[in-house]
Amino acid sequence: MRGSAIAGVGNTFTLGAGNGGNGSEIADLINDVNLCGGDCEVIDGYLTLTSGKQTSSRGNYVFGAGGSLQIFGEIPSLGLDSPVTLLDAQLAGGLFQPFFSGSPLFIGDIDPESVTLDPVLGSYSFPKPRFLYDFFCRC
Repeated sequence: MRGSAIAGVGNTFTLGAGNGGNGSEIADLINDVNLCGGDCEVIDGYLTLTSGKQTSSRGNYVFGAGGSLQIFGEIPSLGLDSPVTLLDAQLAGGLFQPFFSGSPLFIGDIDPESVTLDPVLGSYSFPKPRFLYDFFCRC
């Protein structure tokens, strides 16, 4: 896993492939729509993200909208036997805590209207008004 952040308003946080890493490991797709009984095993799964621009810093780094998030992997139980993009979404903001309980933590807000899924996973509509969905990544 490789993450990089350069402190400073206007900069971005990136968690991506490269330098021997493939982003943040993803081993399960937990869901409430009964795919794989609610918990699909993901093989060789990983998450990459690029935040929006940093807007402030007071011990934590705060990022604005405009970033992106992708989850890649295989789900053999659903017939996905080669790596695919499982989820692609835009970020509506985020917070990076470099020293959260001994390891870095990125908390991001996903814009639900931007979410696209691999067709095998189906398509989902989200309630109005738009809600932001949080995700947590130990970086």
